[in-house]
Amino acid sequence: MKHLCLEPEGWPCPLSECPPGLFVFNNIVGFKSEYGRVDEDRRYSDVFCADSGEYFWGGESNKEAREALVVQPVKAHWVDVEM
Repeated sequence: MKHLCLEPEGWPCPLSECPPGLFVFNNIVGFKSEYGRVDEDRRYSDVFCADSGEYFWGGESNKEAREALVVQPVKAHWVDVEM
């Protein structure tokens, strides 16, 4: 049997500096797109909850606070598990 595991990739960082891909924040797996939006000359990330596809806010109500959240980038890999 195989299990899909997520393991840290690099160090925790603000969401604004997180590379595109998967990340973890407070036991929520998120996905940061390589795309984003520019509002008032500032770039904001397009970020989603991996399990629901909803837009990720991390408990914040504005874009600046969300971009400052510290997240852990992760990578996925398969592991063989004996039963």
